[in-house]
Amino acid sequence: MLAALQMVAANNGITISEENAREVIGNAMQNLPPHPEVKEALLQLKQAGYKLVAFTNSSTEGLKNQFENAGLTDYFDEQLSVEETGKFKPFTETYLWGASKMGVNPEECMLIAAHGWDVYGAMSAGLRAAFVARPGQQLFPLAPKTEIIENDLKKVADILVTYQ
Repeated sequence: MLAALQMVAANNGITISEENAREVIGNAMQNLPPHPEVKEALLQLKQAGYKLVAFTNSSTEGLKNQFENAGLTDYFDEQLSVEETGKFKPFTETYLWGASKMGVNPEECMLIAAHGWDVYGAMSAGLRAAFVARPGQQLFPLAPKTEIIENDLKKVADILVTYQ
């Protein structure tokens, strides 16, 4: 993202330092609001007895700030950052580490994401996956289909509560 911001700025005759670009991106990422249906869907899953774990490539501090600013902290049982692993998703080891950290087998986990690379990485590590097909997001065409494909998290939650 950092390089992309600097390139867009350069294309528009603007010079932005790496430090300034990091600050702009960091502030923007940590103040993103959740999609409209997210809180209702998370509450529905929590009330159905699911353990909800945020699992990100972002830093632990960045995740904490983002969730606090978006009002999502109370919906999650755990917040995991790959920071501890030294490898980013979609490395298989990161998903296996996340399952291990939660004390469960990979096949007992389901990663729900709007990034095709992320759900593919999870499935490659033996996790189940649901894809939230947000506008502009695509599944990786050579990957197997995810268990659930819906265009918002509420629709995914509606399916998952039938599993309980």
